[in-house]
Amino acid sequence: MDRKAVEATFTKFVQDHHTSLNSRQLRFVTLLKNHLSKFGTISVAQLYDQPFTALHHDGLDGLFPKAGQAESIVTLVKRFGVDLGARKFSASMRVSE
Repeated sequence: MDRKAVEATFTKFVQDHHTSLNSRQLRFVTLLKNHLSKFGTISVAQLYDQPFTALHHDGLDGLFPKAGQAESIVTLVKRFGVDLGARKFSASMRVSE
């Protein structure tokens, strides 16, 4: 994937949301940007695994708990035409079985 296109899109995202993102969220965005630049694709399940869970044990949902935050990350990635697959819910969001 074109590193410059990834960089430009993520830079705009951070500029648009910079006042509401904390340092761990910014680190997540950087990890995601680097992954897309290197591999060109990512599945939504990967957002709940290492290295993303090093920032929060619940991955995407743990780092972006406010309504719409996780969805905005998914929307951002979809701009690159990446098929994310089904969203995996973190343990704290699952209904008791």
